[in-house]
Amino acid sequence: MILMLMLMPVSPVLAAGFESPSPASAMTAANVERPDMTVVSSVLCDVFGIECDRATMAKGVYIDPAVREFSPQWTLIMLGSTKQRDDVLKFVDGLDASKEEKAVWRSSLEELWKKYPVRAVKTEDGLALTIVPEKSDVRLAVSENSALRELDEEIGRAMASSMDGEVGVRWNADTHGWIIKAACVHNSVNETNASIAGGHASDPDWWYEGSELEIILQRCYNHGYVPPTPLPPIPGVPEGFGRAPENCQKNATDAATAYYNNHLTEAFTSLGHSSHFMTDIGNPMHTGQLFVQGSLTVMGWKIHNAYEDYVNDIDNWETLGFNATVYDTVETEVWSNPDYSTRLLGWKTQWVRDPLILLVTLNFITHGEEPHLEESPAIREITLWSLGETTKHTNGLVYYVIKDGIRTHVITATAGPHGSISPSGDVQVLYGEEQSFEITSDSGYTVDNVRVDGESVGARTTYTFDAVDADHTIEATFKEITGSGNEWVWSRDGWDGWSHEASWSGTQTGPCSEYGPVIVDDHGEHGIDVTLLAGSTTARVERQFTDASGTGWNTLTFVGLLTASDVPGGRWMTIEVNGQQVFAGTASQTPPGNGQLFEISVPFPQSDEVNVRISHGQSPAWGPRFAMQYHSLNLTLDNNQRGVAVEDAPFVIPDPASLVVNGTAGSP
Repeated sequence: MILMLMLMPVSPVLAAGFESPSPASAMTAANVERPDMTVVSSVLCDVFGIECDRATMAKGVYIDPAVREFSPQWTLIMLGSTKQRDDVLKFVDGLDASKEEKAVWRSSLEELWKKYPVRAVKTEDGLALTIVPEKSDVRLAVSENSALRELDEEIGRAMASSMDGEVGVRWNADTHGWIIKAACVHNSVNETNASIAGGHASDPDWWYEGSELEIILQRCYNHGYVPPTPLPPIPGVPEGFGRAPENCQKNATDAATAYYNNHLTEAFTSLGHSSHFMTDIGNPMHTGQLFVQGSLTVMGWKIHNAYEDYVNDIDNWETLGFNATVYDTVETEVWSNPDYSTRLLGWKTQWVRDPLILLVTLNFITHGEEPHLEESPAIREITLWSLGETTKHTNGLVYYVIKDGIRTHVITATAGPHGSISPSGDVQVLYGEEQSFEITSDSGYTVDNVRVDGESVGARTTYTFDAVDADHTIEATFKEITGSGNEWVWSRDGWDGWSHEASWSGTQTGPCSEYGPVIVDDHGEHGIDVTLLAGSTTARVERQFTDASGTGWNTLTFVGLLTASDVPGGRWMTIEVNGQQVFAGTASQTPPGNGQLFEISVPFPQSDEVNVRISHGQSPAWGPRFAMQYHSLNLTLDNNQRGVAVEDAPFVIPDPASLVVNGTAGSP
């Protein structure tokens, strides 16, 4: 499986849809900032027993690729000083193995150090570590390779005894979350959304299934990146091995799309996922010759894991300055897309990877199986630089996702004379959200009509646009209320001038209250919200109409609806004119009918002063709402009705004893 991984072809990352960086963003080996390796160089100069001028060591530490190619266990060969070699031999002596095995390993190491010496050379670019030229073409014998592999496994097992946790291509979970949350803060993202991103930053580590080896290999390939060498990625030509840049881009695109459409939870969840792949590449253990170090040496995995635990340690974040670095790094690396930004970050961090591996290995050997990475100034310097660079690129990732903002639409709201609409003017609404408007008439006026996008929606006092996904208009007009008016349309005229009351009786098991009067869509509503075990309700509205001409009216036409009842025979309504009942019925009669819109015209004694009372109720009543709809009322003079005697409509409110009652069994 491991050898197959090494032979896999380079992924055709973003074969379609790859955006090359802008010309101004072009990057070359000469102008990419490398880390200040002064401290690292100084430590390695001590290891190899040479004198270093600290002023000239700041440019970098170069480890010859030939050393890595020499053996997967190259760190055991790259030991320069007698002290370091003595420490390794002491480490070997302490392993849990037979005397014979340890003697073979000691002998093999001593022979290798003599046979393949590594030297440190000061150059214009810093410190170069390489096999001496005369040995550069020599290869390890089969027995030598075998001895190194056995020793690697034993050292790895010894390291594992002092370490816990799963190994793979990843930062530890907290580090992922801390970096993206800081980047959100730097881009003025609120705490809620920053926490969503941080909370989901570690999710991609758990996206894989299979055996432990299969999961590790999937993580290596999907979360790692081996940049091209010796130059950084050429703008517009995606190169390198590993899918971390591609996965960063895919999730960033999802996040940007969701953010633009105002799906914020989805957006910041995807942002957390995207950041995972970028911050993984900010870990130097995930770049360079990733798969050689990670998959072919047991010791390499332990080094990897120890370093991640070191970076994830909350105490180190405070005492070693990791937290300050991440939160103080506000500089933003902005590139045309996160794919390229991730590749560039990987090309940067690969410069410190091999020195870091060597330093962590030496730390283990020096401390006898127990890692004390926090005691190494050189490891701290590499980590601070890597965290700073990672934060810069993650700042750019957040900017990429939110830079286009959330899509907005404009609702233009206007009102004619004698009234107002609130809010008014050009109202900005975020995509997918709702926007409500209140329509208010001046004293003596009422709403005449409301038009939405040029279409009438009737006379109403409120209107709500749901899930706004386009621009809209809303316009309200008003008309004067005259005392001689003989027509009332609730959607147009509202409830001005109407008195109302409501009552209930019976066994009350919760709150009861009057409902309305209100305007709902194209009609008025009034009734009672009740919580009764058994009982009855009564509600009524009343208004005085005056004919200024003195002629008067003798016919009432009403359009309304009794909301549906599960005991229709117990729901009733009446209409009275000037104290005389002119209409009555139950919901089981038509009209009014049970939940059916009805229209009635009834006569009454002619008068120019007309008091209209409309009552309704239910017995038995057990909730939750007993309401009636009021659509329109019209008073007219019918000459055929002049002088006709009008008698009370025969009607008796239903007797509860004759109807089904709720009792204690709940609603029927």
